[in-house]
Amino acid sequence: MDGLILEGVLRNLERALTGRTLLTWDRLAEWEYLLRFATAAGDNLKISLRLPFPSLYRLPHRDTPKAVDPDFFSGIAARELEGAALREISRLGSDRVVRM
Repeated sequence: MDGLILEGVLRNLERALTGRTLLTWDRLAEWEYLLRFATAAGDNLKISLRLPFPSLYRLPHRDTPKAVDPDFFSGIAARELEGAALREISRLGSDRVVRM
């Protein structure tokens, strides 16, 4: 069941974000990040790497949480990825792993 839900989420994200430019990469909390994309709706993608349940959420612009000071990882990610376009978002095999 989890796999089917993830497939549906990824289809929606793919339609909304593929080809869009990443405006900013912000840190929200420990192991939580917010990716802000250049879309008409001001789409944001919240990624949580917290164990045991890593997750991702599409947030509307009006629900944008406040960023905190960057950590080492978010500093590197922002430097390397801001301004890049999202070419693909997909699931790796049958795992609950998302490749962007």
